[in-house]
Parts: sequence; structure tokens; C-alpha cells
Amino acid sequence: MYRTVCGKHFVMIMMIAAAAMGDPSPLGEGRRIAEAMGLNWSPAVAELNVPQIIDPSVAVCARCGGKFEPEPIGMYAGKRWIHTCPDEQEGGG
Repeated sequence: MYRTVCGKHFVMIMMIAAAAMGDPSPLGEGRRIAEAMGLNWSPAVAELNVPQIIDPSVAVCARCGGKFEPEPIGMYAGKRWIHTCPDEQEGGG
């Protein structure tokens, strides 16, 4: 049996499938598909305000495709991951 879904739901299904198969950036994959289909990407991302567990060493920014950089946390042994999109650095974000 086949079901017809709208483009937005198709993109969401593909993001879930990408995440389940280990894609480090399912949002990036969703954006790529949405752009290829000519869909507006912003609403799909705005509705996904759900916390996600990720490995920041392999994560990719859904906006610019950039990586996160590790930064030591003061006197502690841990590190935090920092990323700023290039357009935000220039005041455009």
C-alpha cells in the first residue's frame, strides 16, 4: 500500500531515516532534499525544536555545513564545542 505525503512530511521522514542510519547531520540531509525539491527549508527546521543527542566531533551545522571546534573549559579536564556560522560573525545572522 502506498500513501501520499506532502513535501514537508517527506523531508521529515527522510531526516528520521538518515538519523536512524547513522547520518551525523540528518538536518543537513533534510535541507539538501528540501532545496532539491524547491521547498522552503525554514519551517521544517523551526518545527524540530526537540533536543537531540549528537557527537559534536562529527556534527555538521545545518545552516552553513561548518564543523564544531573543541575549546578547553577553564581548569576542568573537559571541553565544550563552539560553532559560529560565518554569516553570524559578519552580523548577518
